Amino acid sequence: MIDLQVHTLESDGMWTLEEVLSSAKKLKITHLAITDHDSIDGWKEGRAWQYFLDLSRNIQRTRNNMTYNDQFFIDDEVGNLAVIQGEEVTCQLEVKTVTGKLRRKELHMLAYFLNEQRTLDSRLGQHNEAMKLAYRARMKKMITGLGSLGFTLDFDELMKDNAIPRVMTREYLAEKLLQTDYNRVKSIMKIPKSNKDPIMTIDVKNRLLGQKSPIYASVEGFYFGPNKKPGVLPTMQETVDMILEVGAVPVISHPARYSFVDGPQKEKQRSTQVLSKRILENIQPKKLIEILIACSRGLGGLEVYNARDAPEKVNFWLKLAKEYQLFYTAGTDFHGDTHETLGIAASPDVIDNLYTARDRVRETMGNL
Repeated sequence: MIDLQVHTLESDGMWTLEEVLSSAKKLKITHLAITDHDSIDGWKEGRAWQYFLDLSRNIQRTRNNMTYNDQFFIDDEVGNLAVIQGEEVTCQLEVKTVTGKLRRKELHMLAYFLNEQRTLDSRLGQHNEAMKLAYRARMKKMITGLGSLGFTLDFDELMKDNAIPRVMTREYLAEKLLQTDYNRVKSIMKIPKSNKDPIMTIDVKNRLLGQKSPIYASVEGFYFGPNKKPGVLPTMQETVDMILEVGAVPVISHPARYSFVDGPQKEKQRSTQVLSKRILENIQPKKLIEILIACSRGLGGLEVYNARDAPEKVNFWLKLAKEYQLFYTAGTDFHGDTHETLGIAASPDVIDNLYTARDRVRETMGNL
């Protein structure tokens, strides 16, 4: 088994890196990618190295030309585990509506085989830092709004906690609300007192802190990244460029989870689309792939197998990937929820083709 999309506490996951790796070893997963949102802190050597030592004394760093570390190998009597250093980058796709108006829709790109120092010194590193600041500014605004509902959380006090994640998400805020004022959360969410079921973090995130809530604030509104455009996330083209320039592999994250509403597919998609806040308007799936091919110089891929996606959608994107001769990846989009399990079955070709894609990127970009 493999898992090429895993999140930790450093973004919106619920497990530490140590917990993820321990579970991966027990499940005999052979390849794992740590892909926190807009952050590499989950696997940065200064934080991660001791976790690896706790798991195994036989740890190696892969090296290309003796300069490029982009994964860990943990080898012991249980088995071998390759931990690929990655990230899930938040960006946007500019599309035109049926009225011709330009709109920006959120999209996620996975980056595989990142090197720590190269990332920190790059535009991608600048983007990550900008997102960290944007998440925190958004968090401060939402906490201020929660004060009007009687909550007493204090942003400055939260910032004193050494365990705060680099990316302060709504999941993190939801957990803090449940920890500090559970009864108020229950009252505001209008959950009957007779209901003794525990309140789930995801429910607080979606109902109390969701986009339709007066408390909600967008991260994008506080973003100021390497594109020097206040409140504007990087485009798909800019994001792919940022990933390629550090020698990493760009992959569209969970394409099956986006809804494509355009032309002859419009009515059909309305009745079958997966619920998603990320709706790409006026663009067909094939067009998205063609944009990827163009902006990645043919070096990008698709995350076709995702444990959260319906089989018919997986098959649809698998067919497209083969039609356009793109490599594809597989992951669970693991966040540590109780209903989730690490690992997904995939053909050995998935891993082989990902490593081949890495070599093609570095040969093409000439940065090694």
